[in-house]
Amino acid sequence: MTKAQQVIDGPVHMLIVTYAKDVPWLELCLKSIDRHCKEFSGVTIAHPRDHTEIFKAATMSFNVRLHPYDEKPGTGMLEHMVKMAQAEQIVPAGTKYVMHLDADCIWKMRSTPDDFFTGGKPDYLYRTYESLSSPDPVNPQNQIISDCAQWQGPTQEQLGFVCPDYTMTRHPTVFPIEFYKPYRNHVAAVHQLPFEMFMLTGRNEFPQDRMDFTAFGAFGRKFMRDRFHWIDTATGIYPEDRLKAFWSHQGVTPEVREEIELLLR
Repeated sequence: MTKAQQVIDGPVHMLIVTYAKDVPWLELCLKSIDRHCKEFSGVTIAHPRDHTEIFKAATMSFNVRLHPYDEKPGTGMLEHMVKMAQAEQIVPAGTKYVMHLDADCIWKMRSTPDDFFTGGKPDYLYRTYESLSSPDPVNPQNQIISDCAQWQGPTQEQLGFVCPDYTMTRHPTVFPIEFYKPYRNHVAAVHQLPFEMFMLTGRNEFPQDRMDFTAFGAFGRKFMRDRFHWIDTATGIYPEDRLKAFWSHQGVTPEVREEIELLLR
């Protein structure tokens, strides 16, 4: 079955969880969605309630849904992860799959849901944590270790089992709507705390000790493996990147804006 022949059994909806500081990125992201993305059921933006007027003004030219939520002081990144894990409560009724994006993701080519599914299942890219380290070519006795390796420990602590695979390898990632509740219930059971309470007691600065995509993927690998099409980036064919994920903390500099304008043409 080719991607053109596959059947996706329901709507795919985009979810962006963000905050006021990233509004300049969000406006560019939404422009890129308008320019390049077809056949998605829509876009929902989840944001702190205190920022509602800012988001209304920033999105008035786009066909998007706003979902304000209450944010406790000092929990910004933790609340962000909570809302991602509550996606099925945020997107419109009838959504079958949720595509997670960050505001600093800029689409660069025509894209449809078919580009992120194989055989009707969402593609999920991963690699082993072991593959994140490699011999230093100058000093072979040493190892070059990606800073992503640091997330293995917190992911295992959050989920309560060994996680050999690193699952935060590409934006965007798509999840079936039935993923989220079992995931939250599992974390709550491991820690004997309501999911949101556990998440909000974490560290709200780098390096965080609460996880989102690394935990999502590891849970999916262990308990919902048959709901995804898994692609090992070390051995499989790496799908073409259809967007560019920037680093929002650098800000939308003139150089960055110029690059993005080229992607929007």
